Amino acid sequence: MHGGERPAIRPVQNDPVIGAHSPLRVLAGHAGGARRGPLAAALAATLLLCAVLPPAAASAAASSALLGSISQSCTLTATLDVEHGTVVAVEKLTVRNRSRSRIDALDLSVLPRAIGAYRADGPVTVAGQRAATRWTTGTNLRVTVRPALAPGRAATVTIPFRLSLADGDGSFGARMGLTGGVLNLGDWYPVLSTVHDAHGVGDPQVTWAADRIRLELTLPDSVDPDQVAASGERVGWDPARRRLVVEVRHARNAAVAVSPAYLVTEQDVDGTRVRVLTLGDTGEAAMDHVAAALRRYTDWYGPYPFPTLDVAETGVAEFGQEYPGLIFLGRDVLDSPFGIWHEIAHEWWYALVGNDQIREPWVDEAVATFSSLHALGIPAVTCSTLPVDLPITAWPAEPTTGDWTGCDGYAETVYLRGAVFLDAVRTTMGTDLFFGTLRAFVAAHRWQVVGGRDLVDAFRSADIATDAVIREFTSYR
Repeated sequence: MHGGERPAIRPVQNDPVIGAHSPLRVLAGHAGGARRGPLAAALAATLLLCAVLPPAAASAAASSALLGSISQSCTLTATLDVEHGTVVAVEKLTVRNRSRSRIDALDLSVLPRAIGAYRADGPVTVAGQRAATRWTTGTNLRVTVRPALAPGRAATVTIPFRLSLADGDGSFGARMGLTGGVLNLGDWYPVLSTVHDAHGVGDPQVTWAADRIRLELTLPDSVDPDQVAASGERVGWDPARRRLVVEVRHARNAAVAVSPAYLVTEQDVDGTRVRVLTLGDTGEAAMDHVAAALRRYTDWYGPYPFPTLDVAETGVAEFGQEYPGLIFLGRDVLDSPFGIWHEIAHEWWYALVGNDQIREPWVDEAVATFSSLHALGIPAVTCSTLPVDLPITAWPAEPTTGDWTGCDGYAETVYLRGAVFLDAVRTTMGTDLFFGTLRAFVAAHRWQVVGGRDLVDAFRSADIATDAVIREFTSYR
C-alpha cells in the first residue's frame, strides 16, 4: 500500500466495502497524500524500468535485463538523531556482474531527494576511486564505472549521505519522516534500480533482491535497542558504542522505524519472531491479526520468507507500507484488519515474488488486496471499468500526489478491480486449484522479478477456462 491524495468520490456508508474502515478508505490512506482522508493506509510512487539492453552490446548502463544478472550486497552505517530527524550515513554497495555484457554505469534510486531530504556528504567512489555522477532525473543518480565492470567482476560503490527529515506528511514523507515522535526510514537510501523518477501514483521503486543487507545503526541515548523496528535479524548490540547491527538476506530493500515511546509486544508465530511496536497499549489486538494473517498466507502461498517480522506504528495515522520483514502502519490502519492483512500479504507478493511495479503494479497490489478481502470474507467490488494491468503512468500525477480513488483511479482499478478479477479467476478454477496454482507460482519464482503475463499464463496452464476471464479484465492475449 502506498501514496497520493484521496478526493471524496463516493458517500461513506457503514458497509464492509466503503465504510469507515473499508478497503477503499484504507487504500486511499495507503496513498497518504497532501489531504489525508479520515482513515488511511499508504500506497507509494513507483519508478520506471528502462528498456532491455541487447545482449550483443559491449558496454552500457545496467538495464532491467542486466540488473536481473547482478548480485548485490549492501552495508549501511548510520547515526540516527530521533529528536531532530537527521541521519548521517555511509552506504557500501557491492555489485558483481553476472551478465555477459560490460557495465559502465549504475543507476541508483534516491527517493529522499523527491522531498528535499537528501544531501551528499562526500564524493561517491567505485573501488576506492572517485566516480563521476550525475542526476538524470529528479531521483536517479547515475554512477559511472571506470573501467567498465567486466562479466564476473565485482566492485564496491561507497556513497556518503545525510538526511534531514521533517514532519512526514504525504506518501513520501510518511515513509521517511519524523512525525509523532517516530523516525521512519523507508526507501531512505540509494538503491540499485533502473532509470525512473518519482510519480505520485504507485509504488516507489523497482528493486532486485540483495544477497545481504546489513544495517549498523548508532542510536541516541533516549532509544532502547528494542525500540527499533527493522528489516532483518538482530545480530549484535554494542552498548558502549550504542550500535545495533541488523542483517537481512534476500531482501529488495531494508527499512527502519525508531521511537523512544514504542511499547513492544512479541510473540513466536510458528517459528517466526514477530514484534508489534506501538505508541499505545494496543499491541496485543494487532498481534492477533498479524499471527492469523501469517498462518493463513503460509497455508495459501507457502512459508513466510523471513525469520522475523516487525510491525511498527508510524506517526502518520492514515498510512501503511510494506518492506521486507517490516511493515509500517499508522494508528487508523492498525485499527483496520484489512490494512494489516493487506500489508502482510505483500511479504509474499512484492518481498518474495517481485514485479515491475510501474508497468504492472497489479501483480502485487491486486493479489494483496484479493488476499486480504478473501481472508476476511469481504466481497471485492469496484466502480472501475479499466483494464487492471495498466501502468502507473496511465494516471497523470505530480511527483508525490495523484488520483488514487476516483472510479477509474489507481486504487479502484489496480487494487479493487484487480481483486474482482482474481476472485473471478478463483471462481472459474475452483478455490483449491486457484490457491494451488499461486502456491506453485511462488515456489517457482522466489526472489525473482516476474511479469503479469507469467502469472496469467500460470492460470491459463492450470485451467484454460480462465482465458475468457483474463481477456475480460486485462489486455493480455
